[in-house]
Amino acid sequence: MDHRQFIAQIQAIVKEYSYETLSAYIEDIDLAIQKDIAPLCPDARWINRNGFKSLLFLRHYDLQCAPNDITRGSILVLDFVSLFQEPGYAFTCFCLANHSRDLYEETAEILHGERSIQLMQQWLEAEEEGSVAHLAVAATTSCSFMHYYIREDAEGALEEGMNLFKATRQKAEKAGWMSSFGMERTLFVVGETLCQRYAKGGSDDELTESVHLLLDILNLFTPQDNFCFTTLDTLVLSTIFNLARTIESPEIWFKCLSGLHNILRVYTLGESNGTDLPDILLETLDACLSAPTSSAACVLHIADLFHSGGKCDELPYDQFCSEDDVMNNRSLWVDSWEDDRRGLREAISNGYICPHLVFSFKAILVHRPSTSGTIHFRLPNPVEVHDCSFEFEVFPLSGRPNAMPQISLDHTAFIRVVEKICKPMSRDELSFYINNIREFNPPIFSAVPRQWTQSPCIRACLLRTRYLQHRHFQDFKELGSLMLTVRLDKEPGYAHILCYVANEYRDEEAVMTSVDIAAPLFQEYIRVQEKGSPGHFLGVVGLASTLMLSSFHHEAAVTLAASLEILREALPSGASWMTARKTVIIGRILNYRVRHFSTSNDALAKSIPILTCILDLLPSQPPPYVSILELLVVSTALFLSQRVSAKDWHDAITLLAKGLELHVTNSDSEPESLKPDMKKILDTLNLLYNTSLDALTRFTLGLEAMCLIHMADVLRYSAFDVSRHPQSLLLSFTIYQRSLRLPLSSKVTDDAQVLEQNDLKWAWEDEREALRKAITAYVHRTILPVDSIPKSSYTFEYRVLREKNTKFSEHKCIFRYYPIEGHLETFDDARLDLDNLQLEKNFHLPWPDDLIVLPAPSDSSVPGLPTSSILPGIDKFLSSNENVLSLPLEQRTIKALLRHLGSEVRHTENAVFNATETLINQSSRKIYMDPSELVLETRLRHLKDGSAYLARAGPIQALISKGPEKCLELVDSSRALFWTRLLRLRTSFDGLPEGLAHRLQETAVELDHCKGQVNSGVSKDEAIKQMKLETSFERLVDQVRSIPGFKDFLRPKTYDTLMKVSSEGPVVVLIGNSSTYAALLIRQSGIDAIYLSTLTEKVLENLSIGIQQANRASRSILQEEEYVPGQERAGKPKNSARSLPPYEKMLGGLWQHIAKPVLDRLGATSNADPLKRTRLWWCPTGPFGFLPLHAAGIGFGTPHVESVSTYAVSSYTPTISALLEARSKPSLLLNSQLKMLVLAQPTTKGHTSLPMTVNEVKVVEQFTPPNQLLRLGEAGTSLTISNSNRTVEDATIHLAQTSILHLACHGHQDRGDPLNSGFELEDGRLTLARLIGCQTPNAFLAFLSACESASNDLSIPDETLNLAAAMIYAGFRSVIGTMWTMDDNDGPEIAQTVYEELFKDPDQEVDPKLVPYALDLAVRRLQEKGVHPSRWATYIHLGV
Repeated sequence: MDHRQFIAQIQAIVKEYSYETLSAYIEDIDLAIQKDIAPLCPDARWINRNGFKSLLFLRHYDLQCAPNDITRGSILVLDFVSLFQEPGYAFTCFCLANHSRDLYEETAEILHGERSIQLMQQWLEAEEEGSVAHLAVAATTSCSFMHYYIREDAEGALEEGMNLFKATRQKAEKAGWMSSFGMERTLFVVGETLCQRYAKGGSDDELTESVHLLLDILNLFTPQDNFCFTTLDTLVLSTIFNLARTIESPEIWFKCLSGLHNILRVYTLGESNGTDLPDILLETLDACLSAPTSSAACVLHIADLFHSGGKCDELPYDQFCSEDDVMNNRSLWVDSWEDDRRGLREAISNGYICPHLVFSFKAILVHRPSTSGTIHFRLPNPVEVHDCSFEFEVFPLSGRPNAMPQISLDHTAFIRVVEKICKPMSRDELSFYINNIREFNPPIFSAVPRQWTQSPCIRACLLRTRYLQHRHFQDFKELGSLMLTVRLDKEPGYAHILCYVANEYRDEEAVMTSVDIAAPLFQEYIRVQEKGSPGHFLGVVGLASTLMLSSFHHEAAVTLAASLEILREALPSGASWMTARKTVIIGRILNYRVRHFSTSNDALAKSIPILTCILDLLPSQPPPYVSILELLVVSTALFLSQRVSAKDWHDAITLLAKGLELHVTNSDSEPESLKPDMKKILDTLNLLYNTSLDALTRFTLGLEAMCLIHMADVLRYSAFDVSRHPQSLLLSFTIYQRSLRLPLSSKVTDDAQVLEQNDLKWAWEDEREALRKAITAYVHRTILPVDSIPKSSYTFEYRVLREKNTKFSEHKCIFRYYPIEGHLETFDDARLDLDNLQLEKNFHLPWPDDLIVLPAPSDSSVPGLPTSSILPGIDKFLSSNENVLSLPLEQRTIKALLRHLGSEVRHTENAVFNATETLINQSSRKIYMDPSELVLETRLRHLKDGSAYLARAGPIQALISKGPEKCLELVDSSRALFWTRLLRLRTSFDGLPEGLAHRLQETAVELDHCKGQVNSGVSKDEAIKQMKLETSFERLVDQVRSIPGFKDFLRPKTYDTLMKVSSEGPVVVLIGNSSTYAALLIRQSGIDAIYLSTLTEKVLENLSIGIQQANRASRSILQEEEYVPGQERAGKPKNSARSLPPYEKMLGGLWQHIAKPVLDRLGATSNADPLKRTRLWWCPTGPFGFLPLHAAGIGFGTPHVESVSTYAVSSYTPTISALLEARSKPSLLLNSQLKMLVLAQPTTKGHTSLPMTVNEVKVVEQFTPPNQLLRLGEAGTSLTISNSNRTVEDATIHLAQTSILHLACHGHQDRGDPLNSGFELEDGRLTLARLIGCQTPNAFLAFLSACESASNDLSIPDETLNLAAAMIYAGFRSVIGTMWTMDDNDGPEIAQTVYEELFKDPDQEVDPKLVPYALDLAVRRLQEKGVHPSRWATYIHLGV
């Protein structure tokens, strides 16, 4: 007996040991040697305790499959056994090596791989070279080297493997191991098969005979290119490998190979030799798994790697698309596999079958987890179980690989390829390419457009891969910056990366900047999604939840309103807000699917009904209640969505749905006749438990599910509030924000902690165990025990505080949740309670058009006016006896918060008003500390910065807080600050002490002549000089105010002074800001105000913009239709008739919302007698300054016209003070005292011709005595020649003696520099700045027949920096101007009527009060001619 025979006997004995005996002998090896080995051993030197123990470990592994047995056995053989001296252990060494190799593939633990190679090398060194077994093991060892190289990137392993492979190949060629299938594939297929037979105890003769049969089979395979196989190849090889592992008898083994060879000949060639087929062959054929990841695919892939020197050839990258495409390709693979399986089974009877598809393979290295954990319900392994190092993706080819068409990629497929290239890179490689992006140039770049490869976002693929590996914040930050630059309509391939980044930022709930970055990312993602698609749905839910978080960070109700409106898009058509929980949860789950698995819309659409079914099984709770079961199920679904791959996802959630149905209803809707695939369903069960349910062992209210439910509840009750009480969202949101900072009482807090730690903990465990039992019962088709059927679910009420909650959960929430009260509730009662709340009915109330519009006001000193500008409408809620809000708080808490908020608002109102008044007073008396602040450009910028608040918010706040009297003072002192400061220098100093008056007059004149008053370009010295003069002037003013009787010198006018403006008729001051608008009505009887209740910010904006657009459109059309050659103003020849814009609609809007309520309050509409019309002045502030209030009305061109001019003759004034100042001058002038300057500009360089301006000159000449006309040309020339096309200097020289100025030319409103606005004359522009500097002591009327002469500056309308206002401040008592472009034909007609009325009696005095009536008559005449409103509405009158 030699050593091999001795060890063979021992192996036979060990094979018969029971598990208990093995365990005992492993613990006491000496006992085993004494009882079973020593009696058989002929030579005591052969007794090797460690060698014998390795046999026990090997057998123990066969029974237990514990990886530690192979580890311990391998170490013993490597350290204590020499095969040269003890060759009997060679077979044990081989088996341990084989198992170590399998464990290395399964676990990726490097020590298994190293021991496998060491054991095989030890075997090869001890065994005879050239034998069949030696060749087989050598091939397998080189394969192990290749695996080691691929996993560990060890170049040394590749070199060793290649050397061993080359030597083995030479020996195999000499031995005749060659077939048409390719040398490498043949070597490794034969080697793998023989190793399996050797492991079954196969002899050299058996192995030799097997080689011949295997080569016959392989010669029937069709040669394929590298990394390309057919399902027939892998099916036949899988069958061979499985037969080699399972068959003990050599005779049956040979018979199976012969039978397989025969049916393959029939299937591929149509030839048969009539061999009988063993049953085991067909059984094994049927048992082969169709998944592309199999031992056959692995062996072929390794063979092709050796053929290519360890490098994978470039594959058809255009095939790499979405996960759904991969799944479709796998389905095609399975179909082809089944066709080949069926064809092989039926080949003998059906004969020749047509050839099959060719697939290319892409191997992806996977790192499998350790199998040391518990495995539930494990069935015996199927015939073939191969835990491969690779995961294969298959791609069907239309023909031979070398005949593939040119690659054609879309951008999405291209980015998928780039990501797959990045995935296996090490951190160092990724870092190198990220820092040297130009070096990143994989072969695929040559097959796509250059702009794709040059995109900065290519770095995003590398950054995301590195971030996924190491979670470094800097990568995350840079990834966010890159994604913010992406435009998905141009680069759609980045959609899934952008979605991933958006969700990552959104998850950082506690960081405001992260939430703010997530919102625009979601917006971009939604922008390219088809509306109604799952992608659009998940994007909308993601954006809505992000905006809701942002609203709490910024305390902005408008953001919550946006969240509500956006989420409404995600709700199913006709669904109520009751489904908000379901919508938010499903949207979040789908976000995880796209984020982690790049799931396509089709796969998402398949998920939605299953998830809906799961959530529908849970009784929905009203805010703020939630059930433990709901938290458990939602948490399970969230865990699954992040951890389960596409191939198992739908099976897992379907199983969850089935188990939940059984848990809740104790019934199973699935027919008993259906017989599920038990292996598959048990695998799904293990997956469901391992990835979700078994991980949810510890209950905490910090779960993400809790946060999602709370978020949905906030949206639900907010929707409920605004549906019941439109315009209450702002108040509701403010109250809820305050409740988040309202501390719980110590007793409540203690009770909450006890509730959470005890009741909820046990309820969670009970629910989890019950659900687990229900799922298991569904899988095994067993009946649930009566005591395990749930009759109720634990439901609790929760409170929320604004506290970061990261202590017990990975979910980084900005809230902390406290359970307040818990109780058991039956499922039926839960549904009944919800029905009794009638929330469905309430949620179907009308949805407001504007969620953020403020509530309707309550009574105040001004009827209808809100009592708060900070939180309008709060008094209504404070005085209400009903439960006005549906917040998830006790009603007494809501009432207390409302009262406290009301008190704070009233206090804040007073404080803000006082601050506003102080700011306005300081602005009117600006103290300059630096010469640069005196520069005109700087002063205008400061006015722009403060004008909006001071002149708009300030007065309306004063009206609400202090009444109309204080409001009037604030309106006048907060507007026209530029003019006020400038005109103080032209104040009369009469009545002051002579010396002081003289010094004031000198300083004022010198300061008035400073260049910096009206010009931007001043030197530093000039600025310093002006600052010194400013300081001197202010000191002198302070001296004056110390004199008795002069304390208010140059201070804003008081209420009593301002009320004098109503002496000749009412003045209407229009004020407002942010949807609260009112009109001050100044009459001789006193002042009151009217709240413009129908006027909102949106309405006002629409009116302003609508009138501007209608003006532009109507001008364009009218100029085309009224085109006369040589008389157009920027017109074009007529092409076609077009309809005019709805201009009358805009004037009707002005009438409805502003003019009619004002006139009704004044009582003007009660008298329609044209001779008794009211004389009315408009003083518009802010956006009102752009509206033609004088033209408001309805029914123009009909007998039923009703308009402002029906009841009043309108004028405008920039401020109340300006009108008082104009009235303070002499009221009447004799005709003989008048001097008229008329300037016309029929042609102007760079502008269209204005031929009708000559006619205006003729009109002036017709009605004005010759001695009163200021002629600028030579004596004797006609006025049309002497006063046409004159220079700026000509105009300014004569202004001092001018009483009436008539300008007929182009006007220009400079939006960038208001003081550069002016009139276009022959040599340039007569600017506003130039006009300010002119002295006009005799000024009476300025007729500005030019475009936009009364148009305000958009940025600072309350400064009234327009040409018409400038004339008022320059001293003219009356001004006729235009609000927008005028028609060239209308100028002469308007002028003729005005001057005809003014100069009816040349011997009488000219009354300035006639001017507005004359203009009103002129406009009426245009109306009677049917002229379009855009032409006559532009004319307005300013002044007395």
